[in-house]
Amino acid sequence: MKSAMRSRVSKFAQDNNYAITVWQVPDKDIGRWHIRLESAKLNKPNLDFIANVKRTSNNLLTIDLVHMPAFISAASAVREVNTVYNHCSE
Repeated sequence: MKSAMRSRVSKFAQDNNYAITVWQVPDKDIGRWHIRLESAKLNKPNLDFIANVKRTSNNLLTIDLVHMPAFISAASAVREVNTVYNHCSE
């Protein structure tokens, strides 16, 4: 899942003139994730995401968003992660 997520984030960054400046994703699924994209253009905001990822007792991943850009909703961020996760589990 992490390689698919890295690929999608890299593509988004390349397509939208961003650079990945922080990629702190633990080797295991669980832990604190921190991803930051910085814009090459001054008029675009930087995108900074921090999430705590845990496994539930029935082995599902849960994501608690700690920090993200104000203009992105929690629902849309979780929806994107779910899309990557579902794509990887097919």
